[in-house]
Amino acid sequence: MNISPNTQFFSALVLVVFLSANVLAVETVSFSGGAPLNSYNPHMVIPILTEAFKRNGITFSASYRPSLRSLKLTHSGIYDGELHR
Repeated sequence: MNISPNTQFFSALVLVVFLSANVLAVETVSFSGGAPLNSYNPHMVIPILTEAFKRNGITFSASYRPSLRSLKLTHSGIYDGELHR
């Protein structure tokens, strides 16, 4: 099945517009991590992520949860991501 270039372009354009609209709606992002937030890796990563999100107008927060619980909470949608993945 051949798809015309115009159809491909239109499909890509619709996808970009849809994804852009969803990204602009985000105001806060929360991550969890399996290591205590005052340990070395989170201590280095959190300030970088906070500044990166702040430059894009998004509030970033991080919280500690044991590793397996952090993974389950992220997969369930309670948290937006994990600090160490």
